[in-house]
Amino acid sequence: MELFPRLKDNGCTLSIDPGYHPDWLMEAENLGTCREVDFFLPNEKEGQIMTGRERPEEILGELTSAGIHGAVLKLGRNGAAALVNGQMVRVRPPAVEAMDTTGAGDAFDAGLIDAILDSQSVSAALARGCLCGSLSTRRAGAISALPGREELDLYYEQIRQS
Repeated sequence: MELFPRLKDNGCTLSIDPGYHPDWLMEAENLGTCREVDFFLPNEKEGQIMTGRERPEEILGELTSAGIHGAVLKLGRNGAAALVNGQMVRVRPPAVEAMDTTGAGDAFDAGLIDAILDSQSVSAALARGCLCGSLSTRRAGAISALPGREELDLYYEQIRQS
């Protein structure tokens, strides 16, 4: 509670991916930490643990009602969702032949944050996150298949041409 306000006062954008830590997720006092960030990035299971809700729109609604703004729910092969001005925004990932999903959530986070730093819309940020998360599953390990800027640009160019 001391560090986050100082970082924000100095222009930092803050995000948290809580990871699968059920005790932490169920601890009510940790909601205060989540309220301090610009983007809260749980996966569907983590959101279910925090809220006791099952469906993405219910999870996001509960998180918003709890004062957590900027919540983005990672839905694995079903993409990602966010609640923006009371409207559900969902994005599906591109189809890839997945070999290993290790690190896909972190790759999603990186793609989303990269798009936000590029001043993209929430929908475009979700799409970039889904693209990075999906592409990261093409080879074994958390790092070996991460796409770089050149690969992302090629992918976007192929979409524009089709």
